[in-house]
Amino acid sequence: MVKLAGAKPVIVQTTDKTEFKVTPEQLRAAITPRTRLFILNSPSNPTGSLYSRAEIKALGDICVEKGILIMSDEIYEKLVYDGAEHVSVASFSQAHYDHTIIVHGFAKAYSMTGWRLGITAAPEPIAKAIDAIQSHSNQQSYLVRAKGCGRCLEWPSRPFENLAG
Repeated sequence: MVKLAGAKPVIVQTTDKTEFKVTPEQLRAAITPRTRLFILNSPSNPTGSLYSRAEIKALGDICVEKGILIMSDEIYEKLVYDGAEHVSVASFSQAHYDHTIIVHGFAKAYSMTGWRLGITAAPEPIAKAIDAIQSHSNQQSYLVRAKGCGRCLEWPSRPFENLAG
């Protein structure tokens, strides 16, 4: 995606010492005058790493301070266990909210692999720009997919928790 937009990705290497999570120090060191977007995955695939509330806020604070957008991939938000908590970076303040683009989908939490229907929440100018491009590059979703995914949003927040013995 980054290269498609004509940008140069900066890959921040993580290790098991930080549970494969980007630290605030690493983020600050990776930021250049040309940095426009930080991509955050929490919970993360394939490591399963889940950033704590404090870790997410610290990364979000840096992005707000530097005027960098955050693309927060939250597709695994419902797949947390043992009392762990998913926290969206957009939830900390209006400034965090204004700097966040949330990408999400139904495939993981609702076992709808192959349905290929996702959702995005973004500040209005960004949402309009996404729509201007996406509406001309994808076919409209079939009604059955849209209705099926809509039903998922009506379910309890943890529909499958009693299935995990």
